[in-house]
Amino acid sequence: MLSIYKNFIITSFIVLFVSVNGISQVVQFDKEEHIELLTDRLYYVSGETIWYTAYYSMDKDYPETLSKIMYVELFDNNLRVVASQKVEIHDGLANGKILISEQSITGYYILRAYTRYQENKPISQMATVVLSIVNPSHPLPAIQSTDANNIVSYAKLPNGSLAFGISRLMRNRVESINLLVNNEIIGVRPRYFSNGIGSFDYKMKQDAEVKLQIGLNNGDTIISKAFTPEKSYPHITSSGTTDGILFNITNNTFLDEELFFYVNDIYGNDLFSGKVEIANGVGRAMLPHKKVPSNVYSIVLHDKDNNQIGSSHHYIPSCAKKVGNDQKRKAVSPNSKISYNIGNIEDSEFPISVSFVLDGTGSNYTGIIPDFLINNPQLISTYFGNDCIDSSTFHQIEIALALTKEVVFNKIIENNRATESSIAEFVGLTLQGSLVSNVSSETIIDELVYCSVLGDMPQFHTARTLANGKFVVPLINYSGIKDVYIGIDESKKGEDIEIVIENGFCKEPPIWFSTYFSPDSSTRDLITQMYFNHQVISEFDVNNEQTIENENRIRPIFGDNLKEILLADYVQLNSVPEIINEIVPYVRARKKDGNFNLIVLDDQLNIKYENPLLFVDQIPYYNINALMELQPTEIEYIEVAAHKYMYGNEQFNGILSVSTNTRNFAGLPLSENGVFAEYKGIEDEVSFVPVKLSPDDESIPNYSNTVFWNTIVDKNEMNEVAIYTPSNIGKYNLVIYSFSKKKKIDSKQIQIE
Repeated sequence: MLSIYKNFIITSFIVLFVSVNGISQVVQFDKEEHIELLTDRLYYVSGETIWYTAYYSMDKDYPETLSKIMYVELFDNNLRVVASQKVEIHDGLANGKILISEQSITGYYILRAYTRYQENKPISQMATVVLSIVNPSHPLPAIQSTDANNIVSYAKLPNGSLAFGISRLMRNRVESINLLVNNEIIGVRPRYFSNGIGSFDYKMKQDAEVKLQIGLNNGDTIISKAFTPEKSYPHITSSGTTDGILFNITNNTFLDEELFFYVNDIYGNDLFSGKVEIANGVGRAMLPHKKVPSNVYSIVLHDKDNNQIGSSHHYIPSCAKKVGNDQKRKAVSPNSKISYNIGNIEDSEFPISVSFVLDGTGSNYTGIIPDFLINNPQLISTYFGNDCIDSSTFHQIEIALALTKEVVFNKIIENNRATESSIAEFVGLTLQGSLVSNVSSETIIDELVYCSVLGDMPQFHTARTLANGKFVVPLINYSGIKDVYIGIDESKKGEDIEIVIENGFCKEPPIWFSTYFSPDSSTRDLITQMYFNHQVISEFDVNNEQTIENENRIRPIFGDNLKEILLADYVQLNSVPEIINEIVPYVRARKKDGNFNLIVLDDQLNIKYENPLLFVDQIPYYNINALMELQPTEIEYIEVAAHKYMYGNEQFNGILSVSTNTRNFAGLPLSENGVFAEYKGIEDEVSFVPVKLSPDDESIPNYSNTVFWNTIVDKNEMNEVAIYTPSNIGKYNLVIYSFSKKKKIDSKQIQIE
């Protein structure tokens, strides 16, 4: 029996249907799509709204866009889907909002954006932003006890020195740390950070037993488990030069032989390779700047016999020194107008985003990298973007890479595999799926598939399965949840065929290692202010958003090509066969061997056709005998096309469409060769509207955490951005971000007083 594939959440789905004959030829695209995902801020309290913009672009040498639909998902710390949306891409931008539930659990959340075409690539390459959401009404979950043997984790830094991480349960109790080598204290001071990671500038020797002696603030002392370094590997350090990134290789017995280096991205793909230059006992490998953008990379060394003799991970930033002159602090009054002139911004930097948010909510970086980056170093480049970083941050990144490389990057490389092919949505929303035989497990090719979108604005589409058994049906974009029927021809009755429907969302969650969330004291003050502001806004029922509903005017399924017969205009007849034979023009119902058949007389060529395409309440229907047994009073109107009808590349022997009074098939038995499902369409277009549009309006207090958020495609839209400051006293940040340059191009801290 025909069955529907159940491995999806029906209510979180949007479908897209295509007249496959028209556009569903399988096209192989070798161009890359790129998405830059940005939110109004990174810190939220429960009940607030996340505003986001996803910037879509193609390779520079490809002028056209490909995908028209963006998929956006929000995951919690345990990779459960909290929200999922599909939004249209206009002018390379997809804008939207996600309302955070009042019952959200405090923790890290992962926002992801991608297109269907990008599902053909590894999930680790999808645009991702990590957000912090705090629910002040719910306490944080307790920190799980740490086994005494797992208080400290160890790793070897690329330069050969020791890196360590102390568990969250212990880190705030640390008073002192000493390094024990073979049970003797080594007089080297640690470089320790409040996030629990640190290092000793001590080159470890092979087979040496290393421990930490940790003094606690209550006077106790703990000796950690022992760590024995692996065999002696080459020491690899990196430094920036005018020509590129220079890797220095030392401590290697193979330096007198030929060595080769390979630079890989975090997915394990080879980016660059070359021969190591050896001079005075030091190997040198140069990676040109133009070969790699700012990101995490691995360098792998091979000997002349292609045996791997060493590897390490490195973060290559856009620059090595953090600039601090982008903060231009000024003071303004509450409820006053400030303006930002965008006319001076270069055309190449558009589109841009403009945000004006409470200080601290746009970035939670205070010089100490957050815990989630220690556990998920693959997100380092996403977190810092093209911002410059200082030496302290760089060192913390080195430690995080060393501590987690075996777990994190192995998982990424394992995941870097081809997935089932998804066809790009270059016409808009599509439904994609396949037909599979439950007997042979083989896909079924060249089979006609019907799709009906039900409701007040119905759609009907046809598709044929391709050589791989997949079908693609483009839909006229709609919003909200619609009932959709997918079926195949009745001639397949009796075959055990499964209709597999893809919901459009990626089946794989992001690569993410769960991280406990615990704000420090300064962050707690920020959360208190955020919560107070949100409560004021909620109390006064201030609306910070405007929804622009999509007005997709959908014509009748077959346009004006069908003749409508309204039964109320005619004398009531006793049976459906009488109605068809006496009222419906050019159509006859004939009974032979106990079964009814429909015959169409071509109104133009005077030729008879059998088996026209029959609809009942918008879905294809095949049980003519059951239809003939309906009570005439249950039928409202009948539509007919009494001639050969071309629909896409399919040709039908006329069309007969019956609409019942119930709009629910009047109790008729439905075909086993079809399935129903609920599908969510694209989100309504939204735009952020500031609370106060005039400084003279004192009736509404403006205590927003996000005061302004807008995306501007080009400078011709406006000369300046006008923002009205909030009512409360405090610090706010005005940030201008360039999507094309992938970096902040201006940042100002503004004091409201």
